Amino acid sequence: MNLLNLVVLYLLMGLVCAVAIRRREPERGGLWAAVVAVPLWPLWAPFVLAEERPKGAVVELPSARIEVALREGVQAADGTALDVMLNGAASERISRTVRRVAARLSEVRTLLARPEFDLLSARKRVEQTQARDGARALATARLQLANAERLHAMATRDEQALDELADLTEALRTQLLMIRLSGSSADAIGDIVSDLWTRLEALHETMDRAG
Repeated sequence: MNLLNLVVLYLLMGLVCAVAIRRREPERGGLWAAVVAVPLWPLWAPFVLAEERPKGAVVELPSARIEVALREGVQAADGTALDVMLNGAASERISRTVRRVAARLSEVRTLLARPEFDLLSARKRVEQTQARDGARALATARLQLANAERLHAMATRDEQALDELADLTEALRTQLLMIRLSGSSADAIGDIVSDLWTRLEALHETMDRAG
């Protein structure tokens, strides 16, 4: 890899960091931080991106983080030996599963916004029914509580799965960029790739069982 390629890749990594900073800090101060990050990203970006997010700030959805990381990771690996780690076909397979999970999570959240699926209300309803109503009414209240608990557990599981996939795809993207930039061995990303596909396959099986 010649000097020109190294400079281009260095600036590309700086642009990636600048975009991340600009998305996190949309105000004017964030613009200056993004500009500074382009030439000085190894020193500047880690500190800016590690700062605590202000209260009320918009949190980027894990599915969106995954799509960005996949796109940038594929670009970094394209045309090199690194494409065995992440290529267009693999990226699309990951995206399909992520979209399915995100769609289900959206449906579950819509249901959970309804009063009958509020956990506190459902538990209170069981207590009240147990004290004053018959067995049939109590069975219905308990069934409603069980459904609410199941939906909440499903939402928590899907949120955690997407968060973990987002972290892994972002780590993979960063490693691919750094390996291409530095010319170092790709052995370091083997564990990330293995963990990513293990989690993805488990999630895929869960979605298939759910229909």
